Amino acid sequence: MAADSPVKEAMVKTAVVHLLRTAKRDPERTARNVTELACVLTHRNLVPEEETLFLSGMARFIREGNEKEALSLVQQFFFPNSSQRPG
Repeated sequence: MAADSPVKEAMVKTAVVHLLRTAKRDPERTARNVTELACVLTHRNLVPEEETLFLSGMARFIREGNEKEALSLVQQFFFPNSSQRPG
């Protein structure tokens, strides 16, 4: 894992938290925005199957207002080897 990976992870999580707190009107659009942001910042593209799973899960957590699970999903897909806990 690169030395800047914990910094990237913190940066992605901070941006995701901001997006989640402004997501009430359109959860699906916010889920797409989170996906694009995480892909750009981590230099990782999701394969179509992963993207479908991520988008559906993220939209559901946004609709439920479950920030903790949304961050956990980001960590699972974009930082699977991270030693940091979600949140």
